[in-house]
Amino acid sequence: MKKEIDSLNELQLDSIDWPDLEIQTHTHRSTSKGQGTLLKPNYRSGLQTRIGDIEESVWAAAVTYLAKAKDEEWLLTALQQWYLNKAAWCKGKPDVALAHAREALCSRLFDEKKWVDYEAFNLKYRPHILEGENTE
Repeated sequence: MKKEIDSLNELQLDSIDWPDLEIQTHTHRSTSKGQGTLLKPNYRSGLQTRIGDIEESVWAAAVTYLAKAKDEEWLLTALQQWYLNKAAWCKGKPDVALAHAREALCSRLFDEKKWVDYEAFNLKYRPHILEGENTE
């Protein structure tokens, strides 16, 4: 397994790109400290990427940083709105929709013609992408 990354300081933010943050799998680990009644559990949830196992909040911050650096904050917002409006499991749950939007942004889902919402999403938010394509 690649190294664990638990802080933004451990990432070279200026040299990462979307494929570096694309999620391969979710990771979870439980540890504990102490003994007996003083035993305290600790949990770590992460996302395995090609650059390492990044703690979830650190990964989210890195995605936000990269979206801003690449002028794609509007795309992240559009994806979040799309999930809020179109995905039953996200309705009324902006945090869940944002998590899905971050994943979609990293994987560039909106560029995949096989995505069930490819045409509808791009027609609404990126119509220039569909120019020259047969959209019937």
